[in-house]
Amino acid sequence: MPTPKMTESEIITYLGKTSLPTLLVEGDADAGIYRWVERQLGIFSGSILVCSGRDVLISIYKRRGTFPHGKIAWLADLDMWRYSSPPADLAGIIFTAGYSIENDLYADSDIESLLEPAERSQHARLLGVVCRWFAFEILEYQAGRTALTASHINQVVDFAVMDISAVFRAFRSFAEPDATLVNQLVSDYKLQLRGKTLLQVIVKYLSDSRRNPKYSYGSIIELCLKLYPNNRYIHRILDEARVCLS
Repeated sequence: MPTPKMTESEIITYLGKTSLPTLLVEGDADAGIYRWVERQLGIFSGSILVCSGRDVLISIYKRRGTFPHGKIAWLADLDMWRYSSPPADLAGIIFTAGYSIENDLYADSDIESLLEPAERSQHARLLGVVCRWFAFEILEYQAGRTALTASHINQVVDFAVMDISAVFRAFRSFAEPDATLVNQLVSDYKLQLRGKTLLQVIVKYLSDSRRNPKYSYGSIIELCLKLYPNNRYIHRILDEARVCLS
């Protein structure tokens, strides 16, 4: 079943008219995840509407008084609120446990078992470097400055020396973050490190040209989703959604 794509105004108009239970999600990736789980478990019969990002979903949520009788579950990524907390006026939105839906998929999987022993060691070393950088960005965010968390690891890391690159250090005026925060990230990286970054780290090794078989970003997402259908984080979201739609 294709997922409807509408503008913000069209979604609001739709929600004011429909009697169907509706899941409102941030984007296509989220819709694909929840639609697949729904097909497997038969837990939902209604519409999944895709917003063009979290800001649009939140904007629609804040206008929910214009369609007070709809049965709606609002599903969104925590993003940087993982390191603070969502605003109190968004209490009706169901947020991911981790930074994003990719984190929730990854964290309750055993996808890292695909790594060979040598790859595991390299993977752990790269995670340490990436967590140092990401801790710096968290501190920038908490200080009210712009955090560039969407930077690709290929921009951040000099793989020849396995450290944060000199160019990136200069670009970001990088300063070593507090070791306590870095250790917190390392110990809980599956939920705390930005999901797309988390996947970039493992794909760095699983897609290596010398490797057979190779796995892409998309295939890792698919494996996390389809090999681990009893994912507790996904089920927590769906359980809360079921309450909203009842």
